[in-house]
Amino acid sequence: MKPALPKSALAALALALSTIHPVRAGVLEDWLKLLPPSTIAVISVKDSPELMADWEKSGIGRMMQDEAFKRWTAPMMKDGEAPWDTFARENFGESLHDNLARYPGASLAAFVADSPQQIEEQDGVPAFIAFSETGDKRKELEESMTREKELALAKEDGVKARTEEIAGEQVEILAKSEEPGALWESGHAFVGGVLVESNSAALMEQMILALKNGAAENPEAILGHIGRIEALHGGSPDALVYFNGEVLMQWAVTAAREFGATAAKGSPLPVTPDQVIEALGLQELQSLALMMNLEDGQSVFDLAVLHASKPAGLL
Repeated sequence: MKPALPKSALAALALALSTIHPVRAGVLEDWLKLLPPSTIAVISVKDSPELMADWEKSGIGRMMQDEAFKRWTAPMMKDGEAPWDTFARENFGESLHDNLARYPGASLAAFVADSPQQIEEQDGVPAFIAFSETGDKRKELEESMTREKELALAKEDGVKARTEEIAGEQVEILAKSEEPGALWESGHAFVGGVLVESNSAALMEQMILALKNGAAENPEAILGHIGRIEALHGGSPDALVYFNGEVLMQWAVTAAREFGATAAKGSPLPVTPDQVIEALGLQELQSLALMMNLEDGQSVFDLAVLHASKPAGLL
């Protein structure tokens, strides 16, 4: 079993692709400031209950409840249940809708890696950190986490549960290995009014301390990218999926150059990787983001690609 995505990350992703407690202004920005500079992707939801309510009133949401649409999608159903609900029931013990309804406010998940080699060494799974407001739903979230733990222990061989004190907080952990540095299957702690989830002991400790002490790392590149993205969008989106192009493109450029150097040992290449990179302007790409807003029954999706102010490449 590979380390699992945090439930709040799955919630954020499902909401980004698929009553109400107001969100404290700037909470997502506060969390963004805590992230390591090596963050490669972020998924955030500004207000989960509000987004769910707007989704149900949107054209896409109404279409998914239409009987004709249900008949058309029947072949993909299993025992009359959508794949995402089957996945949620197997892992969370309830439907995706019921699981998402437990989150009363903002959620943010970030994926962190120093290099592609680090991800490869971790069986293709990057370290993650996730934050979710608990509001008055802490008891429900605790019950949900307990149920998830019981399901994981019942179906996964070698997974063991333990509790550790990390940065002064009790962290509930599911893991196969107790080796230092090994990724957990999952781990979570309640820090004040925030549910913190991670699969990395080091990242969990770093983020708990940052939350408690307000010791923000202020990753300038990421904050700058998302600030520009929100300006283009006309404000903070209901849901955001962001990729740090500066890091990911540097990985791609490095891999291309290594491939070119290996290939050139046999015979000179007619076009070098550096020439292709420069022509396309890959090194100029800064970030890619998908934004979603749902309001008054309307769905608005924006795709933003940021690059250098005076791009020279084709892209």
